[in-house]
Amino acid sequence: LIYVSNKKSKIISKRGIESAPDLAVEIISDEEYDLKRKMPVYASYGVLHLWYIYPDDELIEVYRLKKTKYELVKAVTKQESFEHELFPRLQIKARRVFNVP
Repeated sequence: LIYVSNKKSKIISKRGIESAPDLAVEIISDEEYDLKRKMPVYASYGVLHLWYIYPDDELIEVYRLKKTKYELVKAVTKQESFEHELFPRLQIKARRVFNVP
């Protein structure tokens, strides 16, 4: 899943997304592959924000690109809510991500 802000909407064309989105969201299926291989690729393309969702652990890791590497900003459990700079004033309830009432 990706998110492109209005500010960067010019990167969307009939051919697709032609530059780095503001946010990429990955559901982790193979931690070794996703963290060691895909994360550096996102960084090399300049994806500023990256969320990793661990369905088995019901955990969301929120990263922000600092220079050339990602820094973990926060880890959110299913009982928690969080705000993100891309979505000001929006409380994101982790339990909704994991379909927990």
